[in-house]
Amino acid sequence: MNGMQIFQNAEFGPVRIIGRDGGELRFVARDLCACLGIGNTGDVIAALDDDENCLLYTSPSPRD
Repeated sequence: MNGMQIFQNAEFGPVRIIGRDGGELRFVARDLCACLGIGNTGDVIAALDDDENCLLYTSPSPRD
């Protein structure tokens, strides 16, 4: 999968997933934090290791 897709779950809501070259998937931190009830996405991102973090600009958000 390349590009962005939205995974829709009745319990958790929408989560954007971005497919990268080589089949690697990236989940949008803001969406995951919203599903888990975590309010400060920035703190979660800051705690990630460098190889776990990737800045991607996505628009629009399914949560906006």
